[in-house]
Amino acid sequence: MGGVAFTMSMVWAQAFPFVALQLYVGESKGSITTFLIGNFGFWVLLNIAFFCTINLNFLNTFFGTKTAPQYTVELFRTNQDASEKFRAAFKNRSSYTESIHEEVKEWVTANIARWKREKPEWFKISTIPDDILPDAVLEAEGGAKRKRSVVILREIVGLPPAKIEQQLPQEPLTMTKERWKNFAESIYETRSTNHKANYTQLKKVFVENIELLAPVMVRCPNFRAILSYMLVDKFGLRVRKIDKESLMENWTTEDCQKVGNSFATFIRQRNTGPEAIVA
Repeated sequence: MGGVAFTMSMVWAQAFPFVALQLYVGESKGSITTFLIGNFGFWVLLNIAFFCTINLNFLNTFFGTKTAPQYTVELFRTNQDASEKFRAAFKNRSSYTESIHEEVKEWVTANIARWKREKPEWFKISTIPDDILPDAVLEAEGGAKRKRSVVILREIVGLPPAKIEQQLPQEPLTMTKERWKNFAESIYETRSTNHKANYTQLKKVFVENIELLAPVMVRCPNFRAILSYMLVDKFGLRVRKIDKESLMENWTTEDCQKVGNSFATFIRQRNTGPEAIVA
């Protein structure tokens, strides 16, 4: 719905407590009413201060219906600067530019030879999807099997590709093991009994460990979903099966739920963690 949806949600957030208050019965209703009125007044003052200090040319964005995909397409079509067009096309969700897929492909085909030759700072060929690259360039980059771990992880966690490098740095094995240990401890410390809360919390930890996790995400893009269910540590008497021939990269959310929920049972039935992993 665009900016108008944001504005409506802000107004709704202020109105709903008063609606809920009408359903409340208790001795503290008077003090709650006073608190809500004071809170609402403070919110109004902050909004007045906000709109008095911003660039009023953007005022219409709070009431417009232009969506993020529409804005992204507009940026691509109206920008004359190549770096800005590239950012619009490849540093946003791919679904945003789905309607101009062929237009983007034609633009890349016409310019990619020059970009590869001149190597501008903003040009990252790893951020361009396979179906956008010309066949010859795609083949030169390794074909359908070109290294995609970083791009896949970027799509999953929503991290801008500018913060991710295609080539992952090498480091001593002992250091890698220590990082994995720290990663495991950090996700375990923040775990909850709700898989949705776990999934949300894991996003931050995944972003902080993006280089460490990139190779894993290529093999199992839904690894975060598996962990979110696994961390619930749900008690179970049996495990649920998935197709032995299925590849982890194709596992659905339901498959990940089965794996994550079953892990607690494997842990209880085995003597060590590694034995549970093998099982």
